[in-house]
Amino acid sequence: MNKTTIKSGEQLEKYDANLYPFKSKRINLEANSVHFVDEGQGEIILFCHPPVSSSFMYRNMIRILSKKFRCIALDFPGFGLSRAAPGYSHNIKSEAHIVDLLIEHLELDPMYLVMQEVGGHAAMCAIMNRPHLLKGIILTDTIIYPVQQYPKISIMLNLVNSAFFNLINSNFNLIIKLLTSSGIKRRKMSTGEKNTYKAMFNTKRIRRTSTRLLYQLFEEKHMLQQIQNAFEKTFNHIPALLIYGENDSLTKMEIPQRIHKLLPNSELHFISGEEHFPHEGAPDEMSKIISGWIEKYNLVLQIED
Repeated sequence: MNKTTIKSGEQLEKYDANLYPFKSKRINLEANSVHFVDEGQGEIILFCHPPVSSSFMYRNMIRILSKKFRCIALDFPGFGLSRAAPGYSHNIKSEAHIVDLLIEHLELDPMYLVMQEVGGHAAMCAIMNRPHLLKGIILTDTIIYPVQQYPKISIMLNLVNSAFFNLINSNFNLIIKLLTSSGIKRRKMSTGEKNTYKAMFNTKRIRRTSTRLLYQLFEEKHMLQQIQNAFEKTFNHIPALLIYGENDSLTKMEIPQRIHKLLPNSELHFISGEEHFPHEGAPDEMSKIISGWIEKYNLVLQIED
């Protein structure tokens, strides 16, 4: 397996084909060169990554799910293989606009959305005013409520945004080192996988961008309230699949349990032994749950018809 290497200060040019065996595509969206993959055929699943990764996080899931479904995953501008235009503002609203433009370009209707952290919030903001686009939603290790409702999350986000933490993270790539060394529980990441993550966050600028986007969950209280309202009033009967790490801090705060109670047409699954990134730790199990859920839902529709 080729080792992913990159000089300090340079942005990653490509993913290791042994790890990411997909045809990379590009589209210019308002001067941003956006990288994405579009693999498989059938029901559409859209993946929108958190600010500590890129579409690379979903590679093993896409490899499995694309055998039955059409899997689309993008790298947001400045992350992974995407290039941000000069003056691009890294925030949830800007990412929502990118998702909106990609949906229009690919004519994605209807679709299943994988909602994970900030990327998922951006996608939800793009879809809230067009609920007909959403056939079902897969919530994974995310929150749909203003984080101010959960003091522990607020404290964590303020710590991540602090000058002291950013000094350490910017200089030593702390978040990525923790993710690749101890954030994955049920399997050991290969050297190539670890090197890819390190290469994606090879500059102080992208590391600071990552923490700034995480802090958006605290700053954008009104936006999170809008998302909560949308789930309560617009998406409350949409088919929903909740998949969370058994030991995720969100699980311990009973956030997925609360969402499950809110959405009557939902299923809740916990990935045993995993914390916040079961997408890396248990992609086979994640994919099996998603595949079974979509197929079961489609069978119900066929019977009703």
